[in-house]
Amino acid sequence: MKLDFRSKKGAISLFALLSMLFFLVFLLGIFTTISIRDRTQTETLTEIREIYKQKAELIYDLRIADQDYAIIPIYTRDQLAAVGKKADDTGKIVASGTKNIYWDINGKVYNLSNVGVNDIEIKTPIYLYNKDSNDTELIDKYAGLPKIIVLDATASILNVVITPPQRKLYTVGEGLILAGGRITITYRDKSVEIEPLTADMITGFTTSTIGDYVAKIKYENVTVDYAYKVVAASDFYLADGSWDAGRGVNSPRLVDGMIAVYWASNTNGDISSTPSNNTVEITQNNANFKWANWYDYVAQTGTADGRTSRWANAKMEADGSYWVWIPRFAYRITALLHNGPAATTRVQMNVIFIDVDNINGATKYYSTPYPSISGSGTTMAMSANLVHPAFSADITKGGWDYDLPGIWVAKFVMSMESLSGSTWNATTTTSSNGNVTTDAAKRVVSKPGVAIWRYINIGNMYTNSYNYDRTKESHLMKNSEWGAAAYLTASQYGRNGNRTGLNNTTGYITGYGAAAGTASTTNTTTAANLWNGTTGRQMNSTGNMYGIYDMSGGVSEAVASFVDNGHANLTHAVTAITSGGVNLYNNKDSKYIMYYSKGTANTESITSNYTASGYNVSTGKWGDAIYETSSESTSNTTIKSWFANFSGFPASADAFIMRGGSAGDASNATNSARVGIFAFQGFNGSYNATVGYRVVLCP
Repeated sequence: MKLDFRSKKGAISLFALLSMLFFLVFLLGIFTTISIRDRTQTETLTEIREIYKQKAELIYDLRIADQDYAIIPIYTRDQLAAVGKKADDTGKIVASGTKNIYWDINGKVYNLSNVGVNDIEIKTPIYLYNKDSNDTELIDKYAGLPKIIVLDATASILNVVITPPQRKLYTVGEGLILAGGRITITYRDKSVEIEPLTADMITGFTTSTIGDYVAKIKYENVTVDYAYKVVAASDFYLADGSWDAGRGVNSPRLVDGMIAVYWASNTNGDISSTPSNNTVEITQNNANFKWANWYDYVAQTGTADGRTSRWANAKMEADGSYWVWIPRFAYRITALLHNGPAATTRVQMNVIFIDVDNINGATKYYSTPYPSISGSGTTMAMSANLVHPAFSADITKGGWDYDLPGIWVAKFVMSMESLSGSTWNATTTTSSNGNVTTDAAKRVVSKPGVAIWRYINIGNMYTNSYNYDRTKESHLMKNSEWGAAAYLTASQYGRNGNRTGLNNTTGYITGYGAAAGTASTTNTTTAANLWNGTTGRQMNSTGNMYGIYDMSGGVSEAVASFVDNGHANLTHAVTAITSGGVNLYNNKDSKYIMYYSKGTANTESITSNYTASGYNVSTGKWGDAIYETSSESTSNTTIKSWFANFSGFPASADAFIMRGGSAGDASNATNSARVGIFAFQGFNGSYNATVGYRVVLCP
């Protein structure tokens, strides 16, 4: 029997509530007496809880841990009077000899001495807490009355959640991998502590033979299952976000509806040692697909752009969209920190892949506070590797609500498809059809060689991204996530410090590429410049078909980030950014939004806002490819970012951030350097012919 009590509308008094509970208990004949026990006695809290569940079915989901507890009697109005208690007309309990009586509804604790029952919406059975833990006489005196089991309010732990290890696939004889496992403890003061999972908490783990297994994880009085599978070495692959020791990176997290994809040198699924020769698409559903060939993040040495890495890719079965895996990493800028070098100057970004416990396969932990700085001018550098904030459990720095093993970034800037009969067709967006949200006849996709979705405001971008796939935590790319993709691109695992090409077509086609430094735009397409062409591939983050396209040129890309300056453009635009009726501006600390503090309160400017964003101030950010990778910002067209890209920080009416620059910004030799992966500018959030967007998944 599940009880559902309501107040306010159709309110009932506490006395009626207690009477109802008493009457039900009476009918079931469970006037049961249970004395207080300590931990040394045989009857455990779990057993007591089960007794009441089985007999009354009135008590459920009790947060009982292995700690002291009390049993508090409940009464009807007449019984209260008979035992020397009383209840006043407002529904408050007044108990002689009891200092404070509490109840807990959906995890929120109310003090009945201060709160009337009609002020609380009651949706679950009431759990009463006796804060006077030594008041055994009060309990024993009325032992013949119906009772409800509760925790002693003096016990500090309220709830325990066990997260099993990420690893779900093992080979025969392989040892336990604990990465990703943790214990989350919530205390009564609502503070939260996270402890690492240890091997002694797990029983029944074995990899002795092939098969499906379930081990047990226990902490205090909480136990959960840890399901995993043991396979032969020939059948082994990782696709759950756990650490892949063989490749030295967190494995891509494939979830329902996603399939792995790679590009081979032939239809047999073989990989050429020359990455540019790998152009034949092989999906997981292909009989020739080989898990060993799926991805390989290869570190380059020296200064050349070897284009050797093959980043992990996936494809969405429902719509054919492509996604690229950015694994969790720690970064270090080894020169040119907070500097604005020339377009052809090679930058220096070092990346070390780490698991969710910030370990690189061994015992090395990497910093989360910002490290010290050494040098000056072009030699300014970070002293240590820093965990990139996009992957961390710190929403204020652009992170998530838990530590991420990586993120899936749309391989191409987004496009619209429209349904005609039973066929989805690529759609060119205009000022009359672009500023819309998706529905049964319109969807957003990430595909090559199709028109970019333009003429859409920031609110609709956010809504379309959020609604793309809620099971995979889809959302509009944040500035921190752009920074993660840009930093990996600039690292030894991407272009090794060298500039990417650009999308220079004013026809606004996804995946169209030209070489770095191309001095003009074009409205025509050639085979060489398409996404799989020899020139087109130069535009992406790996220089082959495995990276992210369109981050330089094509259109500027709006991100879910802004300067919190209170301008009407901002408050109006973010009011339209809604999910389930929640106003994201009023809830700007959401994990789907990253915002910056404005500069000096009375003299907001591009320069003061830019300064306030720096890693060296309390309000600052890092890892976002803004302050770390530029030297100054004085206007929206300043060109002081790495590779001489735009460095225009948002301010005033242009409170939102857009990245990359558009093809039109690269209209001649002088301007071609302005666009690139480190370009940033402010804009007002309205729809525009040269602004698009990109989706990120955190499944």
